[in-house]
Amino acid sequence: MVNITGICTQTNGNNQNWLNEYGNKKLLHSLDIHGFDLIDTYEFDEYGNYISCKNYHCHTWIKAEPTFEGLKQIIYEPEQRVKIQNHRPDFKEDKLIIDSVKYISNDNLFNSETIFFNKNLNVIIGGKSSGKSILLYNIAKTLETSDEVTKITSVNGKDRYNFREKDKDFDFEVTTSSGATKRLYDGQNSIITNIKYIPQNYLSKLAEPNENKKGNELLKYVRGLLLESPEHNEKYEEFLYNVRSNDKLRNDIIDNYFKIKEYINEKEKELKELGNEEALKRSIESNTQRIEVLKKGLGLTDEQIKDYNSKKEQLETINSDITKTNEDYRRITSFNTEVINSLQELISRKELIEKSINKEEIKNLFNLKFDFIKEKFNELSSFKESLKIEDKKFVHDNLFKTLYSGFSERKNSLNKDLEVYQKNEQIKEETTKIDKTVSDDKITLQKIQKLKEEVILNKQELQKEKEKLFKVYDDNFLEYPKIVEILKERASLTEEDKLIIEGSTKFNASKFNKRMKSISDLRSFPENTYSLFKEREDLITYDSYSHLNQIKELFSSIAEKQDFPLNSENKRIPANAIKVLLDDYFVDYWETIYDGDKMDKMSTGKASFVILMLIIRLSNSNAPILIDQPEDNLDNRSITKDLVEYLRKKN
Repeated sequence: MVNITGICTQTNGNNQNWLNEYGNKKLLHSLDIHGFDLIDTYEFDEYGNYISCKNYHCHTWIKAEPTFEGLKQIIYEPEQRVKIQNHRPDFKEDKLIIDSVKYISNDNLFNSETIFFNKNLNVIIGGKSSGKSILLYNIAKTLETSDEVTKITSVNGKDRYNFREKDKDFDFEVTTSSGATKRLYDGQNSIITNIKYIPQNYLSKLAEPNENKKGNELLKYVRGLLLESPEHNEKYEEFLYNVRSNDKLRNDIIDNYFKIKEYINEKEKELKELGNEEALKRSIESNTQRIEVLKKGLGLTDEQIKDYNSKKEQLETINSDITKTNEDYRRITSFNTEVINSLQELISRKELIEKSINKEEIKNLFNLKFDFIKEKFNELSSFKESLKIEDKKFVHDNLFKTLYSGFSERKNSLNKDLEVYQKNEQIKEETTKIDKTVSDDKITLQKIQKLKEEVILNKQELQKEKEKLFKVYDDNFLEYPKIVEILKERASLTEEDKLIIEGSTKFNASKFNKRMKSISDLRSFPENTYSLFKEREDLITYDSYSHLNQIKELFSSIAEKQDFPLNSENKRIPANAIKVLLDDYFVDYWETIYDGDKMDKMSTGKASFVILMLIIRLSNSNAPILIDQPEDNLDNRSITKDLVEYLRKKN
């Protein structure tokens, strides 16, 4: 842009009105200036002296070479080449402008002359195989220090432009207008970040249905453009965090569900092994009557028999208490170990977070709030040590040691009292035998009753876990409409170009079916039983009622009825099958519509142009955009009417 300073004079009192009407059109606001020392804004006073203009002043900016030919050019493109305003239009930071590039090649693979660029639009023209693509690639590769450039241009995973295979000293240099320099192989951070590089045929690959059948790459690309806004990217990161958290929570619930289910199966197996509850009751009643007869054979009085029975019941109670205490010890020590391991993991995470916090006062607040984790860890570790057993004895004094000691003393005392009633050896032996049978049957009966209670409670817990599981599944689905609604604000920026980006939530039926088949015995796969398995489209609109009901039915078939035809591996570990069933198959889907046409209905050329429009319109970066042959798949009319016009308008 060339600056021609405007002159305002008293004799031109209508200048401001002209500017209001014709400004930024075809009017050049200037007078006949005969020297650069006279370029200023001024007016004359009544004595003929000039003074600074108080009313108004302005500058005319012309985008052209400072020649008469450049001045003539603005006649044809006044709107694009003339601006009347005080500040410089189309300001660009020097650090973001590529000033020049050059090849460095000792073997003379390339000309080492410096190639200079305009700070605005640059067009590189040349025949096939003249090096246009190589030039853009090296600029992009030098400025983009990640592997992204190599990844999108590689052939079978190999860098197609690795010239160091031919020249070990080959390098490439980029210099910005600010004077910063970066070489391809210097290993330094980029001097211009967030550049956009679109290699040859990349747009057509995104647009061509045969090349990109499922549209996943295009979807990712459009989403990536929407997320170039820091604000919306932050919201999307929150969304991803919520989704990942739901994924972890869902898998944890599934694992817990099958732990409970396995526990129930174990207890039901134990119940079968313990025998019939009714038969045990009858056996106890019958053997109790036999003991009464035997006791009378010992010549014991009714009072003595009553005392004997009382002490036997007390002994049985003690044995039952010992069994219950053993179970309590196992449960509490197991849970304590589990909590200690969890706290250890939290301590490690806390230490990592603490190291990442920059400000000391925030770090102090963080420690103040979360130091209790280590305190609890130490407390529970001490508790674990206090319950330690060596050689079947407690090493330290504790509640369990006290309880077991009391049980032992009472048991010894009762056994000693019972010996008085056992005089006749034969009767004593038989009574002892039957007593043991009765005692064992009573313990077994208690176990059965206890197990039945546990089974009922765990079945209730199992149902709660199932409800919780589908609540998390539904919550995860709801995250997608929320983020779609948030990103719609950014998507609306393209509407002035007749370019509509419609966001919605889709269910990846193709991926769902593929993964469900992977866990199934394909010979019996119920393909025609569920409508979800009949879907032939990749992405479908998810029906939170009918689809969820189908998923619940499949859950029941796999986890409860166990009649779903799983393959051998998943039959052995059904939790993995449920994780596949309830995995996140949702997608935030972005459909592009231009001038009333959907992307999948456009020609490859038109679709490529639309993608280019998206890139230019939604790019949130002021860094250069490098496009290799954007005219590919476009006819001459489209190039002149659409591409050139759009680039000119947006430049």
